[in-house]
Amino acid sequence: MTGHPKYSRLEYRTPGADANIYLVLAAVLAGGLAGLEGKIDPPAPFEQMAWCLPPGTARIPDSISKAAAALEADELLAGVLGQDLVDYWLGTRRWEWLQFHTTGGDPDADLTTWESNRYFELP
Repeated sequence: MTGHPKYSRLEYRTPGADANIYLVLAAVLAGGLAGLEGKIDPPAPFEQMAWCLPPGTARIPDSISKAAAALEADELLAGVLGQDLVDYWLGTRRWEWLQFHTTGGDPDADLTTWESNRYFELP
């Protein structure tokens, strides 16, 4: 909370370093645009530590499968970004999940050889 509206800013820190910054920016702007066009009231300010959310607080998806399911169910974002982009992203993430689970990824490992080769482009 600020003392004057001119000192306000939008702050969004969820994306990781591996996120496609263009898609992150498009999603954040799409959310703002959808809120303005739909006259959606923002929730009350959250003034606690984000690491210790109270019970019952909605959390962001904690797996790629849950994130894909949430995106697939979200008509608002698809309406702003376009269904073609959403369908493409869903297809690539589901392919990635399938590759991980069928070519040697270990969901219980800290960092697998598969992940190192895929994300760090090692020879």
